[in-house]
Amino acid sequence: YTCCALLNVIVPGKVVEGYACDRKGKPLRYKLNGLYVMLLVTIGWVLLCYPFQSITDIAKNFWGCLVISFLLGIFGSVILYVIGSNYIDEHQKEKYSRCSTADNPAIPKPSEEDIREWDNRSPMMHFFLGQEFNPRLGPLDIKMYLYVVGATYLLLNLLSAAALQIEQNNGKLSNAMGIYVWMLAWFLCEYMWFEEIHLYTYDLFAEKLGFKLFWGCLCFYPFFYCIGVWSIINHKPNVDLNKVQMFGILSLFYLGWSLTRGSNLQKFWFKTNLRRGGNTNNINDCCFFGLIKQKTVRDRILCSGFWGLSRHINYLGEATQALALALPGYLVSGSFVPFL
Repeated sequence: YTCCALLNVIVPGKVVEGYACDRKGKPLRYKLNGLYVMLLVTIGWVLLCYPFQSITDIAKNFWGCLVISFLLGIFGSVILYVIGSNYIDEHQKEKYSRCSTADNPAIPKPSEEDIREWDNRSPMMHFFLGQEFNPRLGPLDIKMYLYVVGATYLLLNLLSAAALQIEQNNGKLSNAMGIYVWMLAWFLCEYMWFEEIHLYTYDLFAEKLGFKLFWGCLCFYPFFYCIGVWSIINHKPNVDLNKVQMFGILSLFYLGWSLTRGSNLQKFWFKTNLRRGGNTNNINDCCFFGLIKQKTVRDRILCSGFWGLSRHINYLGEATQALALALPGYLVSGSFVPFL
């Protein structure tokens, strides 16, 4: 966790203006180095393991690591709650339901409904949902740090579990483990590669930072997302995926990835194009990749291309990827745990 925080601050990266704005309506600036940080920590961990400890130690001590992350998640959430409750003046409290954004940079003011909803929340709900949108600790944006550290620890869990299977399986990695690690590692690396796109997602401008996000990124994300790996390690003897099954699972995964990444790219392109002064009535401004003419409802809601197929086509893609990730563990063990 400390290495991720330090590297997030000192490792160079592309600096961009995000979609979310601060309390004064000025777009927040972000340094995009998540992929570099994740790879540096992972490579450093692998290199340090060889002279000092086994690469399988994380997998062998999975529950102990989970408990530590669980407690750290609660501890950090409590700190955020205390700061939000005691050290923020009443007029500074972010009672509005979403922060100002680049396409609407006015200083946000809570509506009567926002104020009523805020005042009716119990302390536990404030703890769970948070009280600030995008808190920062000096140069460290806490939300972006949490996404990086969660992805990094998830990758370490995957690699350690794969090493554990090799150790237990006479130096062999099963097809099921190989394809599972490949898909989830692809998911993590391409997420970090397209880090700028995620500056325009819902949780940056419409979700405050509380237990839900803080504990979720430190504990749930790195330890629950890889739940399918244990069914593969404890699979039935002499059972593995054949080439046809591997091809089918990979095809399903990349179909889901195409829907999710394509729709998110289209939405990102549309929002940034308008921000640059593009005109939705001009086909030269609106043609996504020169192929899809952007059609909108009130210049805000996309209804063409990927978004003409379904209102939440990106969620369909994510569900398809999740299904593909569950199949290796299920097919070699018969367990339904990977579907969780």
